[in-house]
Amino acid sequence: MYCWRTDGDDPGRWPVVVRSFDNTRDLASGPGTARFVCHALVDPLHPYSLARYFDTHWFMTYGVS
Repeated sequence: MYCWRTDGDDPGRWPVVVRSFDNTRDLASGPGTARFVCHALVDPLHPYSLARYFDTHWFMTYGVS
């Protein structure tokens, strides 16, 4: 489960907190949701990476069918 720790008045600096059901503690990332999502999508060494499952980056456009 991904959440924010709402520390302070600036939402741009709130850390993303990951709560894993197989872990007894919450793990906080550095500030900023965009940074967390970017690293999770493209950095294979990120602890919550999706990139490690793919050899290349690819994006699909959303279209109306």
